Amino acid sequence: MDFDDIPRDLGGVTHAAGWTSAYKGLRIYYTAIIIQIVLMVVSILLMLALRSSPSRSFAEMYVVATSLGGLAVSITALVGLARYVRVPAISGGQGLAVAALVLAGINLLISLVQNVQLLTNMRRALRQMAKGQALSLVALVAGIAMLITFVVSMRKVAAFIGRPEIEARAGNVLTLIVIILVAGVLMVLVAIGGRGGMGAAGFALVLSFVVLGLAIWMLVAYLSLINALSSAIQADVGIEKAFD
Repeated sequence: MDFDDIPRDLGGVTHAAGWTSAYKGLRIYYTAIIIQIVLMVVSILLMLALRSSPSRSFAEMYVVATSLGGLAVSITALVGLARYVRVPAISGGQGLAVAALVLAGINLLISLVQNVQLLTNMRRALRQMAKGQALSLVALVAGIAMLITFVVSMRKVAAFIGRPEIEARAGNVLTLIVIILVAGVLMVLVAIGGRGGMGAAGFALVLSFVVLGLAIWMLVAYLSLINALSSAIQADVGIEKAFD
């Protein structure tokens, strides 16, 4: 396939570089999320090991390793988003992609500040984190907003390239995000209220398991969406043959 064979409704040769960058950005971001999941599992295993044989040096090494690993993954994901931002504006997804990149950048900046504080003075940083969660709350809001804008961007791109099944997947992910947010807020309200004794505590526990299950479902659907869209761009635009 040469450049003239690229479907004209995708922008033809004029937007070839943009589609290529978007495809590669999605693949980088997808890989970063997979690595993040692996690191999370390893982190949990290390935490269990730390509880069974507590050691200050091991605890400090654990904090340093998880902090640096998390930062490396976040930077990789940001690089992926930065590549995806070059998706052609005619797709309708570029503006939202830029918003997602900015929000991810804010999240990374907060993470950097917290990790620098943690690594330079671990005890003091842990006390500060216990007293005030303002930065963590900002990071959480930015992360949720980034997730929503990124998914909506992918939904618009899927609609533009004529992939209604991928567009529907994006809609399902957005629905799951809303359900998780509602369940999460309800869980927090029940926990803060503290009324109803064991009944309220039991309800909060059930809600926490529901949120966890929904979060895992959403994560799988999210990864599937990213993989499907990147594969569709690769197939429809002919990246491997036209742009390698």
